[in-house]
Amino acid sequence: MSERLIHKMNVNPFWGSLILRAFYQGYGKSECPLLYHYVILPMVLYSDLRVKLMRITKRATLSHFRHNNKLEFVDFQHRIWQQKHLTDLSLLVLTNQQIIDLKQNVQIKQTFDFENYSADVKEYFRAACRLGVMLKEEPVKDVYKILNVIP
Repeated sequence: MSERLIHKMNVNPFWGSLILRAFYQGYGKSECPLLYHYVILPMVLYSDLRVKLMRITKRATLSHFRHNNKLEFVDFQHRIWQQKHLTDLSLLVLTNQQIIDLKQNVQIKQTFDFENYSADVKEYFRAACRLGVMLKEEPVKDVYKILNVIP
């Protein structure tokens, strides 16, 4: 894909909402903490982390992943702040499409199957899905502590 197309996709809330839906598929629960959403897009949209996420196994933990990829997490706090607005808009898109309910926690009504998408975009969805599997058992405060960021 061209760099210009990738940039346009990375600032599109509809694209962000699809990535969040792929995360829900891996997460596999009917409820997800709202604060998780602010680390999903910065991790999946950053190409170096996305490639690493696609290589993890189902038994990977966030602390081992963070420890093995220290360089990719340099300036992660800044990426979270940069993409906060995109995350907010992506959550609004999902709410308007009635895929989630925004309450104290995000209530997930449906996920989607991303296998029919092209290989170029499927890597984003696979990375988000594997991130969901990895975060499934992690408490929110531990996620932010491990990632060394302030919510």
